[in-house]
Amino acid sequence: MNPAALVLPFTALSAKDLPRVGGKGANLGEMTQAGLPVPPGFCLTTEAFDRALKGLPGLDAALDALDAVRPDDLPGMRRESEALRRLIESTPMPPEVTEALLAAWTALDGPAGAWAVRSSATAEDLPDASFAGQQDTILNVRGVEALLAAVRRCQASLFTERACVYRARAGFSHRQVRLSVVVQRQIDPEVSGILFTADPISGDRDVMSVDAGFGLGEALVSGLIDADLLRMRRSTGEVIERRIAIKRLGIYSLPEGGTVTRTHTEEEARRPALTDTMAAALRQLADRVAAHYGQPQDIEWCFADGALYLLQARPITTLFPLAEPQRPELGDRALMSFGHVQVMTAPMSPLGRSIWLQAIPVGRELDEERPGRLAREAGGRVYFDVTPLLTHPTLGPRALAAVQNIDSRVAADLAEAQGRCPKTVSDPLNPRAGASVLLPVLGRMLRALVWDDPRQLHKQVPSRIDAAIHDARAQVLAEPTPLARLKRFRRLVSRLLPTLLPVAAPVFAGVASERLLVKLLGSDTDAEALRDLTRGLADNITTEMDLEVGDLADLARPYPALKAALIAGEQGRAALTALPGGEALIVALDAFLGRFGMRGPGEIDVGQPRYRDDPGVILRVIAGALHAGEPGGHRAHHNKMKALGDAAVERLTAAARRGAWGWLRAPLARRLATVYRQLFALREHPKFGMIRLLDLGLCAARQAGEELVRAGRLSAAEDSFMLSLPELITALETPEPGDLRALVKRRREEQARFMKLDPPRVMMSGGARVMAPIRRDHLPPGALVGVAASGGVIEGVARVILDPNTDTLKHGEILVAPFTDPGWTPLFVHAAAVVIDVGGLMTHGSVVAREYGIPAVVSVDGGTRTIKTGDRLLVNGDQGYVLIQEA
Repeated sequence: MNPAALVLPFTALSAKDLPRVGGKGANLGEMTQAGLPVPPGFCLTTEAFDRALKGLPGLDAALDALDAVRPDDLPGMRRESEALRRLIESTPMPPEVTEALLAAWTALDGPAGAWAVRSSATAEDLPDASFAGQQDTILNVRGVEALLAAVRRCQASLFTERACVYRARAGFSHRQVRLSVVVQRQIDPEVSGILFTADPISGDRDVMSVDAGFGLGEALVSGLIDADLLRMRRSTGEVIERRIAIKRLGIYSLPEGGTVTRTHTEEEARRPALTDTMAAALRQLADRVAAHYGQPQDIEWCFADGALYLLQARPITTLFPLAEPQRPELGDRALMSFGHVQVMTAPMSPLGRSIWLQAIPVGRELDEERPGRLAREAGGRVYFDVTPLLTHPTLGPRALAAVQNIDSRVAADLAEAQGRCPKTVSDPLNPRAGASVLLPVLGRMLRALVWDDPRQLHKQVPSRIDAAIHDARAQVLAEPTPLARLKRFRRLVSRLLPTLLPVAAPVFAGVASERLLVKLLGSDTDAEALRDLTRGLADNITTEMDLEVGDLADLARPYPALKAALIAGEQGRAALTALPGGEALIVALDAFLGRFGMRGPGEIDVGQPRYRDDPGVILRVIAGALHAGEPGGHRAHHNKMKALGDAAVERLTAAARRGAWGWLRAPLARRLATVYRQLFALREHPKFGMIRLLDLGLCAARQAGEELVRAGRLSAAEDSFMLSLPELITALETPEPGDLRALVKRRREEQARFMKLDPPRVMMSGGARVMAPIRRDHLPPGALVGVAASGGVIEGVARVILDPNTDTLKHGEILVAPFTDPGWTPLFVHAAAVVIDVGGLMTHGSVVAREYGIPAVVSVDGGTRTIKTGDRLLVNGDQGYVLIQEA
């Protein structure tokens, strides 16, 4: 095919021709080649566009001016884009472009028919970014002059205000995109509309969603009318939903060219647009188009004289990806997000995902060094197939109860998913499979609950975890090469949970003790004392980390110049050391990093930066503390909370002493309350151990990356995080060099796309999100609903922090975050309250908020999107809602 061709018919095009005819043109050619019912036409190529713009006076200056406008400067974008469009439309096309256009048009009997002239940009209808509707479409074009004017208008529409804003926000350069013009035979339809081959709301790949109206589809696409809605299962033809709208208007072709908007009669407006025969034909078309492209499509279609025509198809770019590997032979399965349970919903690096797939022995033997058969990846996140557990008659209800303690929203969604799971599964859960691990854990937990001295266990459990990590560290460091260290790490991480769970079993006794205490006390429960029992737990490793950050701030507090430098954002070691008090601060900071430097926001992903990589995170927290507060205030507050917690033991014991059985209940209540205070305080120690073990893999992967950089196969050591653990080991084992940089580039682009996705807590393997309904009838109008995680009601100013690596929380502000893990909690020292998009009663942010005695509402869907920094909030940690108050 001639690369300099100015015009190409649909019959000569396919998907690979996107650079020459844009996304719309390439799709029309691809569908024509596939034998789909596409009206005939041709494309004026990007080469014709280049020639049409070549030599335009002032073009470079106009593009420079447009590139200089910020995406949020709408008046500037409007001014510069309009000037560029006027420049293009006022300049005739070159003669050779006009001749080629008219020759192709005449060959299709152009003068005798009506035509649709559409833009097709090279950054349009892409697999990962749909720019549909950003340029112009002109319908019912008749005659030579109208055709030439419509083509020139389409070319200029590459620079409409909306197209320029959309490109700028999506990160596409205005010079990067080019435009083709599609000239297609106009169909004059009775009915037209849009079809999604997968449900765009739920994500279910088996449910097609159809919007339909009378006349040309422009009325529906432009939002001029309410459309009829049909939702149907593609596999069975079952109609899930059918709604007939009142379609008062329609757009129709005029005999002389152009279109007219016509008002329907009342009878016409209420008549269904689709017959059952039409719906069946659309179902068949949806199957053909989706099968051809291998991914869900957004289809424009119409019926004319009983025939169905396909006008366009583009990928649906907003769907959350299906989990891999797919196992359709097992039916629709319930998948639970690991990230939501860990309160870290951002996508993980490929290395991080592969480590957790290796670490959690779901569906594999403990000694096997491979991911379990129930582990999946989707959208850069890890999901686990919980179908065998949910469908087990005994373990299913117990699992839901356990998850309820961690995250009530996840538990509610799992309960909803339970009803969608097949009644029988081909791989039922075998309770004996995990008995070798779980029975010893259960035994140690019960012993800790009723027999062992909780104060001794309080000392022993951290020591035993430290010993296990020390042994693992010695094993890894004893290996001579990065390859050997990674292999040793893989063996260790394969047995991570079987190793840590028995050691950490007493912590589960701490978790269980609170619930048992409530049951024991019954109606005598002192709710305030029970809440105070959770305050100021001693030796919680994460609380200790936060208190040490407060100590660092106190070191800077007496020195005005140092304090001012930190508040101003100074982070240079040399600059800070040179100031009075700076040297002592840096020495203390280094000691802090020596103990906690392997931690950081999103720390369950080895691909995330650690405090030691960017101490500026801690320095920003210190700066936030210096805005207010008194020396030692954080320690005094913790001691106050600790005193409340210790006193709560006595208050709950006294409450248990009431009644005829008080002599028996009182010592049991004291025992349970003491177990809680001593052992629940250790809740973060097992995770701290895991993070230290992960750090061994992180360091080994970085060393492997350095080796691959020296071999010229990677550009930077951190690029190793863009490979999975098996891929990284294979790369080191492969004797012949292979350049991995192209793969790393693709993975980074993929990660950027994953970051934009909203991951479901629970989804079915067919793609459907599972969302249990939320009760709102007991809340104030406009309230954002969540889970009451830490009691108290407070008003204050919001600070939305999406990345603690770059943002600072000032003392007394309300922290609003997408998620939190131990890497976030230094911010809690300054927070007046906490609002988090995800989480539950027993997730990290909730526990820390209760320890600090600040209100917290978690699992607030979309909280960080709705709340803005500076908003005045009422946070009700008692009833679980957040209210944005009027200024």
